[in-house]
Amino acid sequence: MTETARDHYNLGIQQKKRYLHADALASFEAASALEPENPEFLEAKGNMLYALERYQEALETYQKAESLAGRHRGLLLAISSTLASLGRQEEAVRLYEEGMQAPRA
Repeated sequence: MTETARDHYNLGIQQKKRYLHADALASFEAASALEPENPEFLEAKGNMLYALERYQEALETYQKAESLAGRHRGLLLAISSTLASLGRQEEAVRLYEEGMQAPRA
């Protein structure tokens, strides 16, 4: 059976719900490898990188998702949290404020 990107993504969602963050990351990475321009998969991957405290990688992944999907509330707030975790408080606050005004995805 050939697994699709969506199959990997759905598996990742189930793993995330069970707090299997490393497994979920692997599933989201597999989904992204098959559909590298899918911002939904990238955002999910970024969420798992963040959960695993791999903040710089999470930031880079979120920024790639943003370049594909545009600026929306959830993504801007995720980037803001990641910037704060990296000690970049001024940028984090600015993006948080922008995110609160941005439309939802």
